[in-house]
Amino acid sequence: MNTANLKYLFLLCFVFCTLQLTAQVERTKMIGAYVYNLSRYTEWPGEAKLDSFRIVLISRNAELINEFKSFSKELKIKNKPISLSIQSSVSSDNLKSVHLVFLDQERSALLPDV
Repeated sequence: MNTANLKYLFLLCFVFCTLQLTAQVERTKMIGAYVYNLSRYTEWPGEAKLDSFRIVLISRNAELINEFKSFSKELKIKNKPISLSIQSSVSSDNLKSVHLVFLDQERSALLPDV
């Protein structure tokens, strides 16, 4: 392989890797926005009396965890702060007073335990 072909191959690999990373980041932002908006437009029992809105994220995905952390610090749901709990497995003790549980695709097999 000559030098010009190697340069093009390297450039192609770089662009492909960058696109893959961008797609993952965009996907996590979309998931975060969806969960946030779903919780905003849902009427919750006794929502006027809530002190915070509790979300449990069951995931090991660092990008998704960072996205949830980001919106939970910056935004409010129905003028209530967001309390975020991040778990890698289901613990029924931690789900008693939770408003929303989100399992990522990798952890979806745990859904019956929720």
